[in-house]
Amino acid sequence: MKAANTSKVNNIVSGVLDSLKNNETERESKKIDDKSDDGQACVIKGDLIRIDKNIAKNVDILTDNQDKLKGLSNEDKNLIKNIIYFLCLKRQNDIFGFGRLDPYEFARDFGYNPKSFWRKHPDPVQLNGLNNDEKERLYELQQQDFKHHIYDSVFENALYWLHTNVLQFKRGGKDVVINNETVSFVESKSYVLLPEISIFMRNEGKNKYFYTYTVDNKFIENLSLYYLNCNRQSLIALRKSSTDDLYVFLSNVRASIVEELRNSKASAYNGSINFEFLCNVAQISRFTKTDIEGNESVKEIPAKKRKQLLINALRRINDETECKFEVTWKKKTATDRWAYLPVFDFKIEEKEKISHTDNQVKIEEKADIFRQNLGHDLWELFKRVSVEREESDFFKWLRDSEKQLKEKDMVYRNANFKTYGKLYKYIDAQTAAWLKKLPKIQSIDQITG
Repeated sequence: MKAANTSKVNNIVSGVLDSLKNNETERESKKIDDKSDDGQACVIKGDLIRIDKNIAKNVDILTDNQDKLKGLSNEDKNLIKNIIYFLCLKRQNDIFGFGRLDPYEFARDFGYNPKSFWRKHPDPVQLNGLNNDEKERLYELQQQDFKHHIYDSVFENALYWLHTNVLQFKRGGKDVVINNETVSFVESKSYVLLPEISIFMRNEGKNKYFYTYTVDNKFIENLSLYYLNCNRQSLIALRKSSTDDLYVFLSNVRASIVEELRNSKASAYNGSINFEFLCNVAQISRFTKTDIEGNESVKEIPAKKRKQLLINALRRINDETECKFEVTWKKKTATDRWAYLPVFDFKIEEKEKISHTDNQVKIEEKADIFRQNLGHDLWELFKRVSVEREESDFFKWLRDSEKQLKEKDMVYRNANFKTYGKLYKYIDAQTAAWLKKLPKIQSIDQITG
C-alpha cells in the first residue's frame, strides 16, 4: 500500500466525523472480545432501505440534549426515526402510494404493535406552551369540525414533530442540487422533513385514520444521489437494544470507506473513532441520575463499565447484521493507563471495491432508482393533466402516444439525469426508443422499457 493512499483513506472517518479527530498509537491492543468466535456471523437477510446520508451521518440527531427534544421519550424518538426510514422505503417501493401514510402499514413494515399508536400522548408537541383554557378551546374546535384535529396520540405526535421541527445536521450535511444540466453538492444544515401533513378518516374498516404528506425535495433528491443502504430487518432487530443508531452510523462509515477505496489504490482501512462519541450514539449514558433506591443522584458511570457496554453493542452488530468489522483497543497517548481508543478494521470484500461502471450490484441498484424516479415523475405528470387517480387510468394514459408526448419525453430525460447525475451521449436515441415502447407498458416493472 502506498503511503499517499493510506493517508487518503485514513481521512475518511475525519470526513464523516470532522469534529472528532484522534491520533492513532501503536500501543498494545486488545481484541473486542477475547472469547470471540471464528468470525462467522449470522446475517439477517431482508430488504435494503436507501436512507438520506445526512440522516445517517447525524443519526444521533434525536439523542442529543436539544431543547426541541424536551418532552420526547425514547419511545417517541424511536418512532420518529422509524417513520423517517419508512418514508425512505415508501419512496422506493410504492410509486402510487407515496404521499399517503397508513399507520397499520408502517406497523407491519417496522415491527410495531399499532395498538400502542393510539394512546394519548402525555405532552403533545402541538399543545406545548398552551394553558389549560387554550387547550380546552382547541378540543372544542376539534369536536365541532374534524379539520381542527389535534395530533395528540403517540403516533400523531411523532408526525407533528417531523412537521414542525427542523432536522439539523451538525456533521458534514450535503444537499444534491440539480440545475439545468449540472449536479452539484452544497452544504446542508437542516430541513423540515414534512412541510405538509393532513389527516383523513375512512368511511369504513377498522383502520380509522390515514395521513397525506409532502416531504422536503432535498430529502427526495438525496435518495437518488446521496444515500446509504441499510437493512430493514437489522434496524428492527437492533431497535430493542438501542443499537440501531450505532449500526446506521458504522454502516455509513463503512460505505464511505468503500467509496474511497473505489477511487484509490489503497487495499484496506484502519482507523479510530472517539470513544465518548460512540457511547453517545449507542445511547450509553455517561451519568446516572438515580441511585439503586430510585433517589435523584447524578453520578458518573465508570468508563470501564461503559466500555464493556459498548463492546457488547459492537459485538451485537457484528453478529446480527451485514456490517462486519474487527475492533482493537489502544491507548490514546503513551501516558494513558487504559486503552479507550477503539480502532476499526472493516471487512470489505474485493468485489465491493470495483468501480461503479463495472460493479454489477451498483449498476442494478441505479437501474432500480431510475425506474422509481421515472415512475414517480410520470405519476406526478399524470395527476397534473388528469382528474383520474386509478392505476389503470395511469397506464392507459401512459400508453397513449398522442397524449403529452413532449412532456413524457422530458420526464424520461429528467429522471435519467436525477438518477445518474449526467446525461449520456446516447440519451436522444434512448429516449426515442423508450417512447416507441410506451404502448406495450403494462406495469411499473416495465416502465423503463
